[in-house]
Amino acid sequence: MAEDSYHPVTVTRTLLKMTHGSFSRNPLILTDQTAAKFLSDPWSVRYFLPFLSRESSASVVAGELGVDVGSVTYRIKKMCDLGLLSCTRVEARAGRPIRHYRSLADSVFVPLELTPMVSIGELLRTGRQDSWSELEVSLEAAWLRLGRDQGWGIHLYRQPSGAVNRDFVPRSLLADEQFWPAVLADSAPAVWDQFAAMHLTRPRAKQFQRRLSALIGEFLVPLQERLGL
Repeated sequence: MAEDSYHPVTVTRTLLKMTHGSFSRNPLILTDQTAAKFLSDPWSVRYFLPFLSRESSASVVAGELGVDVGSVTYRIKKMCDLGLLSCTRVEARAGRPIRHYRSLADSVFVPLELTPMVSIGELLRTGRQDSWSELEVSLEAAWLRLGRDQGWGIHLYRQPSGAVNRDFVPRSLLADEQFWPAVLADSAPAVWDQFAAMHLTRPRAKQFQRRLSALIGEFLVPLQERLGL
């Protein structure tokens, strides 16, 4: 098999122990329910992620997670027993030596049927949390720039229904200027932030999905190429 081939391989815990100290670039497909449960639980998987595809020690990970070293050491032993981690080297020093660990493979696949998960909501929320936080920071910066440069402000008013609105709008909107033309003007920053409920048929939904994919590819791929990603 060529070195650059990435065909998944099924590895049992026994095989993992036999290959202790070696690391695979192929995905590790779990077959053990205990290991699958450990990696599908948001609380326990956070102890594994710092070792995924990189080497680290208990003290370093404890600092990253903001927990005591004992908690990390306890889970390192558990992950080694489950065939998820292996000790890469022992660093000699005055006093107790420092052990470094790493995942057995650069990536891991956890089959859903091996997990006790009844909902993937928590998994999706966890996966999106970091990206959403970065997105919020970016949006806030863009909206503030737009507001300060274009004379925007907070517009408080009551709707005919009786509900009170607090909108972030340009001053010109008070003179009946349309919102989106003001945002899309050449002088305004390139920011888009909109939540909208759409009720589409399946063919229309697939059409929308594919157009979004093409649009993202049109702008994202050239950007990644320029950045060397």
